[in-house]
Amino acid sequence: MTTKTPPSLAHSPTRPLAHPSPLVELRDVGFGYGGEPTLAGVDLTVQRGEFLGLIGPNGSGKSTLLNIILGLLRPTSGNVRLFGQDAARFSERWRIGYVPQRLSTFDAQFPATVTEVVGMGRFARLGPLRRPGATDRAAVERALEWADMTAFRDRRIGRLSVGQQQRAFIARALASESELLILDEPTAAVDAATQEEFYHLLERLNREVGLTIILVEHDLAMVAAHVAAIALLNRRIVFHGTPQEYAARDFLHGIYSEQTTCAVHPEIPHVHAAHEGVVAGITHTHPPHNIRHTHGADERPTRGEQ
Repeated sequence: MTTKTPPSLAHSPTRPLAHPSPLVELRDVGFGYGGEPTLAGVDLTVQRGEFLGLIGPNGSGKSTLLNIILGLLRPTSGNVRLFGQDAARFSERWRIGYVPQRLSTFDAQFPATVTEVVGMGRFARLGPLRRPGATDRAAVERALEWADMTAFRDRRIGRLSVGQQQRAFIARALASESELLILDEPTAAVDAATQEEFYHLLERLNREVGLTIILVEHDLAMVAAHVAAIALLNRRIVFHGTPQEYAARDFLHGIYSEQTTCAVHPEIPHVHAAHEGVVAGITHTHPPHNIRHTHGADERPTRGEQ
């Protein structure tokens, strides 16, 4: 993918403010399925312009938390505020863009082009009775350019690669002039090179367009290398700070102890469980060329080693 300089920020959908303000505020939020608690006492604030990586082991409540922010679930306790408003009364949902985890399920014959999908981002702003005009078409053109998808504008969305589909959905969010972009493990089905390009795109949109981003990701190495802040969720927020502050703490032992595999940043110290060749409790780091390894006794390979 060729990285392009985005259009003039005079036309940006979201522009950084001199004094950042919270876009998301959660206070003592709880939620459960069938009486079983999934989230308990969650406190989290996401400031305007922040690039936040939300991490945590399987079953920690990450997807549930995203669904609460998106308005798809209502918490059983606590308070949620979006853009300074109570979430129950927040009606400008177009201000929040979403890229789901499973984009690879598109039917290749789905009869919509990239331009049409991106243009759908304008519908929430137009309402049911208005037709797209010159302003809307210009917004779609800018979004395609920002996401580097102009060359694919006439291609059917189902015939794109997963990485290209992701960029198309980001363009849809940009076309709607979303101020907050939420992504749920967007790089789970792409190769390492595409993953790196995708993260650079997010960094550029955060830095140059002022887009606030919440990213759920399992790959701790990628998160630590690209985001500005990390929130570690395990039913509650265990940590919220910079990657450097996260690196100074040891969260992998205990929180991730039941996960067979994990990916770690080479500069994040961590503890191995006891297995052959490793003494339990030894804190260490990996060199940059070998950032994936396996925890646990069976030493099954990670996805990247299979």
